[in-house]
Amino acid sequence: MIELRLARLEEETMTNLTADVKAYIMAEGAELVGVAPLNRFLEAPVGHRPEDILPGARSVIVYGFPMLESTFRSPSPRVYVLRYHQLREMSQNSGYKVCHFLERRGHYAVNLPGTAPMTVEDKILFADFSYRHAAVLAGLGEIGWNQLLVTPRYGPRVWLMAVITTAELAPDPLLEGIICLREKCNLCIEQCPQKALTPGQSTDKSKCARRPAQFGLSHLLRHLKDVMNEKDPQRREALLLGPTTWGLWMHLQYGGPEDRCHSCVSACPVGKAQT
Repeated sequence: MIELRLARLEEETMTNLTADVKAYIMAEGAELVGVAPLNRFLEAPVGHRPEDILPGARSVIVYGFPMLESTFRSPSPRVYVLRYHQLREMSQNSGYKVCHFLERRGHYAVNLPGTAPMTVEDKILFADFSYRHAAVLAGLGEIGWNQLLVTPRYGPRVWLMAVITTAELAPDPLLEGIICLREKCNLCIEQCPQKALTPGQSTDKSKCARRPAQFGLSHLLRHLKDVMNEKDPQRREALLLGPTTWGLWMHLQYGGPEDRCHSCVSACPVGKAQT
């Protein structure tokens, strides 16, 4: 009888903590939130599992901030770049707050950057932890034809954050049904400017990353080589102080102009306002 009461008390505590942390996250501006237990990550690559990042982890909280529909209606690339950086900073700041919230209640919790930096494994860019796959395991959506998380409400237009914690939280059910229409739609495949998407396969990240060649790492290195190898002092100074240097500096400082492609995100009809 005592054991049954203790079990009920533990379940009630877990339920209350889950409700509290979800309410806190929603108050931070997120509109999607789900919880995945550790046993759903058994197929994740070694080194990229929740317990590899936080020993003793028991739950993963995944939540999303909606991308404004107006961002994709604007022809100005600067609008998207601004929103990209705003959402990245906002999500990472909220991740710290959620970790702090859980620590005050006696649990460990960590979050990781939602995008870069990444590591290179076998010539493939690898994040420390896959937010999109964690979101699927937390019941928020599915991996679509564009290899992004697709949610029923916002399609792929959602910015994710995840918090790994030692707290045992009540898990959410996996999402049932089909969201992405795949070959019946194919818009993301057809509208990719770099042809980096192949139906049913992983994104060719080398092609995807090649689009911003005007401001990418390879162009920066070429520019530095050109400056170093230029023998004529006046031409070297012109290269150093010219528009290419200023363009690269703006890219590093502000995220640059047209350097972030969102064709596959904006093309997806799921969750898009029909106006």
